[in-house]
Amino acid sequence: MVAAIFAAAALVVGAASLFAAADWLKAGAYCVLVAALAAVWWLSLGQPRPVLAGLPGAGIPAGTVGAFLVDEPHAIYVWLLTNDTHAPLSLALPWNERDATALHDAAQAAAKMHARLEMRGAQTAGGNGRHILGSQSPTFYPAPNPPLPPKTRP
Repeated sequence: MVAAIFAAAALVVGAASLFAAADWLKAGAYCVLVAALAAVWWLSLGQPRPVLAGLPGAGIPAGTVGAFLVDEPHAIYVWLLTNDTHAPLSLALPWNERDATALHDAAQAAAKMHARLEMRGAQTAGGNGRHILGSQSPTFYPAPNPPLPPKTRP
C-alpha cells in the first residue's frame, strides 16, 4: 500500500516536473520528490510503523503478538506476526494506560494458559479481514486452544 502511494506520487511529480510551464511548479515538484525519497528511506530503516487513530489508511491486520514493549510516556511497541506474511510487522501504538494494562493482563493470561497472545482492532464494515484503530482501543486476548482431535473407539 505504501509502495503504491509513493509510486503514484512519483508519477504525478514526474509529470509535473516534465510538463509544467512555470519554473516555480517544476522546482516545487522537485522538492516534493526529494521529500518523498527521504520518506522512503526512513520507512526502509525498519522503524515501527505508527498507528494513527482515525485515519482511513490506519488499518492493521489481526495477528499474533510476538513481542511488546511498553514505553510509558511515549508509545506501546508491538511486534505483530500477521496471518498473511512471514515477517513480523513493527507497530507503534499511541500511549494509553488502559491499553497497556489490557496488554499486560492478556499476556499474563496467555502465559498461564500456554497460549499465543493475539491482537486485533475494531472490525471494519467492509469485512475484508482488516481492522482499524479508530475511537476504540485494540483488543489483546489469549488465543483459544485448538480443539482436540475426535475420539476414536478402540
